[in-house]
Amino acid sequence: MKNLQTILNDNKLEYISVTTSVSIKVLQYTIPPSDAAFTKDALSHRLPKVVDFLKNVASYVLMVNVYPYDDYVADPVNNRLDFMLFATNKMVLIDGNLNYTNLFDTTQDAFYGATERALAPDVYLAVSQTGFLLLGMEMLQLQLLHLLTAIIL
Repeated sequence: MKNLQTILNDNKLEYISVTTSVSIKVLQYTIPPSDAAFTKDALSHRLPKVVDFLKNVASYVLMVNVYPYDDYVADPVNNRLDFMLFATNKMVLIDGNLNYTNLFDTTQDAFYGATERALAPDVYLAVSQTGFLLLGMEMLQLQLLHLLTAIIL
């Protein structure tokens, strides 16, 4: 990353900032977001160095991959399907003074909280990827079928 930024700067392209993205797997857990924390592995390897680098470039942005499906599959008993699919207007999770109606916002705030506490409160986060992975789509399709059947009946 440093080499890429140096090349950009040397070519008078300093307005372009190098960044990278991280997976949700760098977090131990995401619920509740106020207690989210990075894994020991993430903190003991390169993540702190990446964040230190980002603090010294113009954008200060760390990209995060937010896949609500991953959280759902990790704990389908405690994560409701409608919460993952943005299909409820009701508050499903209350964490302090924050109320959540979907798993995407919960996961994003977990990244914010963990980054603020463990790495750098001044580094911004931006979602670089989201959606539903193909892996496990059969499980999701079956659950959607059950949800639709329940709605129809």
